[in-house]
Amino acid sequence: DPEEARKRWEARRAEAMTYIQAAVEAGKVAFLGDAAAKGDEDLVRLARLVGPMARNQLGNSRLAAQIWHGASIRITREDLKAQCELEAADVALNDLNDQSTGKSLLDAATSHLGQGKKGPVASRLARVRGDYYAITGDGEAARKAYLEAEAILATKRTHIERITWQGAHSRSTEEFLKTGELDRAATEIRAWQREFPADKIRGSLTLLYARYWAGRERSEERRVGKGVDLGGRRIIKKK
Repeated sequence: DPEEARKRWEARRAEAMTYIQAAVEAGKVAFLGDAAAKGDEDLVRLARLVGPMARNQLGNSRLAAQIWHGASIRITREDLKAQCELEAADVALNDLNDQSTGKSLLDAATSHLGQGKKGPVASRLARVRGDYYAITGDGEAARKAYLEAEAILATKRTHIERITWQGAHSRSTEEFLKTGELDRAATEIRAWQREFPADKIRGSLTLLYARYWAGRERSEERRVGKGVDLGGRRIIKKK
């Protein structure tokens, strides 16, 4: 019976979300308020676990921002601090539309990462800076940053391999959006833009990202006037 199968599937997903919620609630304690958690490697591993859970699975960008910002404050190693600031900037800009805080976090990440860095983190920095330019209306600077982000990765994929992977990301994202699996759609979109940042110049990735947010439109952090407390700073959703 298709209806019974659907109900069982929904029940399993609801149960899984309960466990994810519990994991995030337990893990966030290390990063919020007056928590005195220490140990850079342990903290960044925990942030990498619960930050994406909060953002993608729970759709709680407010909490994800708090986790990444809290991690950046507590971590002392500069490259790891930069990664956490970059994650917080990504959430601030793309989820909460807070240009001011996003720019501040981007600048901090740039300073802590240093010049001449290569690899995935440097590519991510260029891509998120491209997002900032796109949000603020500087299309030419955004395009340049996205192309830089892709060039930094210097992948060895052939043209056919690129098309295959890009198509796989697109089809998977569209299917998850159709079935209402927004958590899986979010994970797919973010993997797509991480592997092919220049695709943000083209239409498909941006269109599907907009459709994803249409599915999240009732989320608290997307409402006008709502924000997240980042230790005295507010991330505000602009009109």
